[in-house]
Amino acid sequence: MYFRYFSVIPDELFKKNVQKAASPSFFVSITISALIAGYGALTQSISAQYIATGLAMNFAIPIFVFTGILVNSEFNEVGDED
Repeated sequence: MYFRYFSVIPDELFKKNVQKAASPSFFVSITISALIAGYGALTQSISAQYIATGLAMNFAIPIFVFTGILVNSEFNEVGDED
């Protein structure tokens, strides 16, 4: 999906859309890290499976959030041109 962005010449709107998508994704990542660390501290369960699941969630969910917001911004941009 992201391969088509290699040929994009970034303008102000593109940079704004990427920033609008990246900021919430960053904060989602921080929130997930805090929740997982808090849960691990409360349950005192530090195992390899727990750490692997936490890292996978901390990697995947922000990417889905970024992609969803960026796609939504692009669809709204296309809809505004009509």
